[in-house]
Amino acid sequence: MIIKELMINSFGKFKNKKIELNNGINIIYGENEAGKTTIHKFIEGMFFGFFKPYTKRRTYLEDYDKYLPMNSTEYCGILKYEYENKLYRIERNFLKDNSDVKIFDEETGEDITYLFEYDNVTRLHQPASRHLGLNSVVFNNTISTKQLCSKTEDSLAKEVKDNLINLGGTLDEEISIKSVIEKLQNKIDDIGKIGRKKSQYGKIAEEICKLEKEKSMVLSTLNDIREIEIQINNIKKDIWKLDNERKSIENNIKDISYYEVYKKYTNIKKLGQKITKLNIAKEQLGVYSNINEDDYADTIKLESTSKNVKENINELKSKYEVMKSKIEKLDKEIEDLRKFEELSENDINKVFELWNSMEKKKERLEYIYSKLKNISDMDIDDKYFCIKDDIYTYEEKEEEKNKLIYSIDDSKILFYDTDLDKKTKSLKQSTLFSWIFIFSTIILFITALNTNYKIIIISIITALISIYNLYNNKKLKKDVSELKDQIDNSKKEISLKNSSIDKINDDLNSILEKYNCNSKVDLKKLQDKLIAKEHLGLDTAELKNEKQSILIDIDKYESQIHELLFGFKMNTNITQEYMVDLKNDYNKYLDLKRHENMLKEQLEELSDEIEKMEERYRNTQIQIKKKLDQNGFNNLEEFRLGLKKRDEYNKIVYEIENNETLLNNELGNMSINEVDKKLIEMENMSFKNVEKNDKEELKISFENINSEISNKREKLARLEENIKMLYDNIRNIDNVEEDISSKIKIKEKYDKELKALNLAKETIEKISKNIQRDFSPKLNSLVGEVISNITNGKYSEVKITENLDIKIIDSREKFININSLSNGTIDQIYFATRLGINDIINRERHLPIILDDCFIQYDNKRLENILEVLNRESKNRQIIVFTCHTREREILNKMKYNYTNIDI
Repeated sequence: MIIKELMINSFGKFKNKKIELNNGINIIYGENEAGKTTIHKFIEGMFFGFFKPYTKRRTYLEDYDKYLPMNSTEYCGILKYEYENKLYRIERNFLKDNSDVKIFDEETGEDITYLFEYDNVTRLHQPASRHLGLNSVVFNNTISTKQLCSKTEDSLAKEVKDNLINLGGTLDEEISIKSVIEKLQNKIDDIGKIGRKKSQYGKIAEEICKLEKEKSMVLSTLNDIREIEIQINNIKKDIWKLDNERKSIENNIKDISYYEVYKKYTNIKKLGQKITKLNIAKEQLGVYSNINEDDYADTIKLESTSKNVKENINELKSKYEVMKSKIEKLDKEIEDLRKFEELSENDINKVFELWNSMEKKKERLEYIYSKLKNISDMDIDDKYFCIKDDIYTYEEKEEEKNKLIYSIDDSKILFYDTDLDKKTKSLKQSTLFSWIFIFSTIILFITALNTNYKIIIISIITALISIYNLYNNKKLKKDVSELKDQIDNSKKEISLKNSSIDKINDDLNSILEKYNCNSKVDLKKLQDKLIAKEHLGLDTAELKNEKQSILIDIDKYESQIHELLFGFKMNTNITQEYMVDLKNDYNKYLDLKRHENMLKEQLEELSDEIEKMEERYRNTQIQIKKKLDQNGFNNLEEFRLGLKKRDEYNKIVYEIENNETLLNNELGNMSINEVDKKLIEMENMSFKNVEKNDKEELKISFENINSEISNKREKLARLEENIKMLYDNIRNIDNVEEDISSKIKIKEKYDKELKALNLAKETIEKISKNIQRDFSPKLNSLVGEVISNITNGKYSEVKITENLDIKIIDSREKFININSLSNGTIDQIYFATRLGINDIINRERHLPIILDDCFIQYDNKRLENILEVLNRESKNRQIIVFTCHTREREILNKMKYNYTNIDI
């Protein structure tokens, strides 16, 4: 496996940082606090996240908060790696609320996340599960190595032991080393805990708590001081601005004073020039000074009256012509009706009276003919006079039939059928389940005889369910039988009612056939005819006599009308249409004659009114001309303009008097010539924007600014005194933080020791007793080979005892306890042990080795040896070395080894 590229989008102090790695040795150089450990942690986080191992619920490590970006809402990155010549891409979002991992085939872009193991605790797929093949514990104890923090030989030796035990725990084996556990517990008790205030840990925790409170108080005070300093700076700025504004106002007040004098002199000069111009205009308009305004008003009224009279005359003449046209049109219409001029109203009314009388006789005659016909049509056989009883019988039968029809309820059968269908289906299902549970019970019971009691309990449960189903089947069968009986009874009841309805229909049809009727309506009509014949009781002979008398009267009326029309020289063909037209024409003739007479009277009245209005118009025009002649004008427009000139003349006279008064007031004891001299002296002065300012307002603003500056200076003095008092009451924050940092380092050391001790104790109790037999020989061989390479053959063999003590065999075949060696040698042994364990676990995968400042305790010789080993290892795997020194690169260059250099 080769890690090809890191894309740190947002992680720790880094944002949008890209690092490309190659096969072989990669030296990542950076000074202290440059972010080397952050990059190392990023690689670990991309593969495993920051989750505590071996927990039943998702729990985050402290590293999650440690590397959470301060000024970003994102917490994510991308890692690309190559495995078996194929490139893969891991994308991870670390945020708790939006945690997510995606793995892609970089060449095709395919999402292959589903191919990797899914962790039910973290609820995420595990990128390390398929190609890396390690969990986070094994990763940190084999291929990933941090700087050792031990300061004494014992603690360094112990760390080697602890990490080997951790590895055993990872492999789920058990190791029981009683003496180690006792030693570990003694060390844990020596360090103590927070609850034991007299212990080392309790004392340092209490001291840190007090220092944190002091720091919080100092920071709070410093924050208050900063806020006060901001206020002081703002007040100083305000005072500076106000002082400039005060000077500007003072200059503006002076400019206004000069401008007021200049403006006064300018106004005096303008007044003199204006009076001269007004006098010239006054002389030009003097000819209009004596025009009579009352004559103009009278002329206006006369002109208005004349105009109104003229409009009235034109309107009356228009009405006259319209009325005259209407009379001519009426004459044409009356011409067609001249035949009525010779007739009197009595003559024509007599004709219409005879006609109306004749029409009434004809109407009566029509009525008599109708009566006689009805009597002749009512020739009904006497056999039908019993129809009344049959109709009563028909209605009784019909009512009985309707009751039967309404009593038939088909919906009840439909409801029973639906319910029967549901019950039948339930019965079939229940029967099927009963047999299934019976067979299941038998099979389980037979099986249980050869297994355990749990299957017997299950078979009892299935038996109980079978019994319940059988009982339920019995109830369902009863319900089905009852429903079938209800359906049969309902069908029988409906059949009987239908038979009764058929018999009633036969009786009804026999009654209709008796009277040759098709329906009950025909029976009713036949009955109505019989009743009519009973009640008529008419005397046919009397009607016939009346008919003859009416016919004689009609002939008499027709003869009289004919004689009158002939005398009027009109058409004697008497028809109803002709008589109606005759009456309409006569009424029209009367209307037209009345309308014509009325219009002629109105026409004569209009003619008289027109003559009066024309006389009034002539008199008005004479008066208008007289007024115009008196004032020397030819028309009213000239009179109006002349009067306007007279008003201008009067206005100029008034304005001259006012301006002369103003000029005298402004001059006082000065003359115009003196004013001209003053203006010449002030000619070069600038008064730009002076008119926009108000002098009194500026004076008020000036006083207000003085007052405000005074107040702010007082406030400034108070704030500066407050700062001095606050600084006197606190210690320097750097001193406090230095104390806290010192105490925290001691506490962190205790925490790390306690964590390592507790982890070692817990793990040792779980490790298999056979780890030495299965693990040690191969581990001894591999670690010995690596140590031999590192130490140039000085130590070639190592033994890891049953108690996890690491012993070295020197060239004289003597055992050397690891605690008796130097720190550098122990560190080499620790590194060799990791390489050995890595080869045991990951020999097939060729996984990278990641080293974070691991060689700070090595002298140059040891460093050359270890780099030579790493160079050989780089032929088979990628090596990533984080360092804050240049020694590694200098030695690699000296030895002419190939490597990739990366500066951060």
